[in-house]
Amino acid sequence: MSIPGLICKRILSDDGTPIYAEAVGNSSLPSIIFIHGLGLSSIVFEKLFQDRTLLNIAYLVRYDLRGHGWSGKPVNAEAHESIRYAQDFMAVADAFNLNKPYLFGWSLGATVATDVCQHISPTPLAGIIYAAPLPYIGPIMAELGKPTIAPIREGLMAPDAATVMDSKIKFVLSTFVDPDAVDYPTIASWIGSGAYISGEGVKRAITRPQNPAGLYAAGKAGLPLLFLYSHEDAQLDNEVAVNEVGCFFENKKVVVIPRSGHAVFHDNQSRVVAEIISFIGGKTAH
Repeated sequence: MSIPGLICKRILSDDGTPIYAEAVGNSSLPSIIFIHGLGLSSIVFEKLFQDRTLLNIAYLVRYDLRGHGWSGKPVNAEAHESIRYAQDFMAVADAFNLNKPYLFGWSLGATVATDVCQHISPTPLAGIIYAAPLPYIGPIMAELGKPTIAPIREGLMAPDAATVMDSKIKFVLSTFVDPDAVDYPTIASWIGSGAYISGEGVKRAITRPQNPAGLYAAGKAGLPLLFLYSHEDAQLDNEVAVNEVGCFFENKKVVVIPRSGHAVFHDNQSRVVAEIISFIGGKTAH
């Protein structure tokens, strides 16, 4: 389904990597940049980008991480340094003339907040919205990931196509609290977006070096944080991140979303939208 008024751009990041991005809504409203999870693309936010309640309070922007979707796919280590991800975010913000956007990071997408806080000063963010996040790539991953997700993640990097395809299907299904209740176009589009990333791309995405010091400093300085997760998440034990990262944020709200899996924004869209609106404190557009 096409989204009325959707603006699509291919934006060159500082190192020349093209970043595919889209925006919709009233650009005079507070802005939110949505960043997707591992092996997928910004298409996962399709239903949020059609949510009239959310569009009444925010200008919505989404982009494909480098290595994913329609963005460029460099595989050399230098192209996956932390600063490159920060530059991608800023290139998108600049292309849509965003001033102090909120960063909505789902799963792997949440790691970009660490990149931005580490390399961009003063912070260009109005706040961070974590949705079942991986806050940074590093030691936290050993405790954060549930045992069931490890073999699926390894399968995404397997040498044979059959294992990779099977793993991509299992990976997508594991994001929903009840996959049988999800409509076929959504399932098909999420699995299909996985065709745009290679095993090497997956490896680079989950092994690139990060330093959370800047994120922690931003939290201590008062950067607002909204942390959304579900106890029914089949991929992550989110309380690990709440305890390890949340303690650094002086200004935070932690919300457990009921009737949801890893994709909290999809499984319980209305509740997530309500929490976003409360967090932003936006005024309805007329």
